[in-house]
Amino acid sequence: MKTIEIDIEDYIDILNEKRNSYSIWAIPNCLWDFFMEDIRKNGLKSEITSPKLVVQNVINKGKYGSFNRYKKDDETDEEFVKRVKNETYFIDEKERIVCFHL
Repeated sequence: MKTIEIDIEDYIDILNEKRNSYSIWAIPNCLWDFFMEDIRKNGLKSEITSPKLVVQNVINKGKYGSFNRYKKDDETDEEFVKRVKNETYFIDEKERIVCFHL
């Protein structure tokens, strides 16, 4: 297998194209933007580099969603964020999206 080098922005463009081939609801925009910025800063932290597989892994293996999916019944948003903030990869309080891992 040959190794090729690709500019990170070109790679992100390919990831965006692959993401757009799935339902827009599959990965929340705020989480996707955070993930792309993380790739820009740190590179891809996985042995899987195929853009299609990267996107599929995020959709299928990621643990993320709205606060309502993970909150306890009587818990406020503020209480929820305080409880999970040390366990999360990403939290967007405005969009009410939390991600535990991708």
